[in-house]
Amino acid sequence: MSFQIKIFKGPEILSYIETLADMRLEAFFEYPYLYVGKREDELSYVKSYALSPQGLLIVAFKNEKIAGICSGIPLNFENSPLKPWHKKLEKEGLEIEMLYYGGEIIVKPQFQKQKACFLLMTQFIEAVKEMKFSKIIGITCIRAKDHPLCPPKYFGPESIWEKMGGEKTNIILSSHWSTRQENGSLKKQKNNLAVWIKRLN
Repeated sequence: MSFQIKIFKGPEILSYIETLADMRLEAFFEYPYLYVGKREDELSYVKSYALSPQGLLIVAFKNEKIAGICSGIPLNFENSPLKPWHKKLEKEGLEIEMLYYGGEIIVKPQFQKQKACFLLMTQFIEAVKEMKFSKIIGITCIRAKDHPLCPPKYFGPESIWEKMGGEKTNIILSSHWSTRQENGSLKKQKNNLAVWIKRLN
């Protein structure tokens, strides 16, 4: 049975924020983010998507179960997750009002390699085009490929951005979060992030 793709905007997203928060915590726990967060923080974070009328949540269903999600929000929205970096991005020559932030694309392990990721990204790009944005911006975590916690045959968000025609810029952002260490401990540390741009026209 093929995937069923549904698009939710603004307040419609509220019904799915708990699912989105849980999927983010699970996905970002793994390499390359190695992020250990709190559910209440994630709920607050993902709720910002529902506060914007142009917030997007695209969900792939299979047999009535959620297989994957893709979310985003206009970069210039007042509650944009990237707001702390707006000034830096503007200094780098990016026009904030023309950018749409691609927050995350997450496909559950049992549904991977079944084209769910491709379907989600295709619908996401088309939805952003319809809202007249000229570019999609995304960020990925920079982590050494030889890191002990990197799984074999790793396929990460960088590969997704490349497949959707994104360009990796020279812009480096940074953020601090509780990060898993190779010895099993946690450490709040600075993590560097790469910036990607997908042009829509």
